[in-house]
Amino acid sequence: MWPLIFIVIFIILMSTYTIMKKTNTKQIELDDLNTLYQCTSCGKLHRKYQEELQSLIDLTYSTPSICPRCHQPADLYIGEYFDWMKTNPECPKLRKQDLRKFKKTVKKARQLEKELQNLDAFLHYYHPVNKNKNSSDRDGKLL
Repeated sequence: MWPLIFIVIFIILMSTYTIMKKTNTKQIELDDLNTLYQCTSCGKLHRKYQEELQSLIDLTYSTPSICPRCHQPADLYIGEYFDWMKTNPECPKLRKQDLRKFKKTVKKARQLEKELQNLDAFLHYYHPVNKNKNSSDRDGKLL
């Protein structure tokens, strides 16, 4: 009887630990994505998740801590936090339910990027770049 009680208690403790670990992991990820930056040039605020989305949309935007608006360096915001910063339309703070939407958006953007690469490879396969530009076909026209 005692071994059964210990097994049940062990299972309850392990499941509680697993649930708490997942919750803490999501909260850490959410806090990381909500990191606030301030542009040194234009002074606008933005969050890390906006940088990640911008890097997926704009292929020239690859450096972290760059303002998504003016593409100038941005520093970590260390000033005083106000309530309006959580709901600022330019950089709203992600909530837990928004995290799922963000992940879906990132996944779709990566899928589209992969499809674009596949399409480029396909087009390159069927329309190879003509290395000999001076060659002509039977009619005498340049290719």
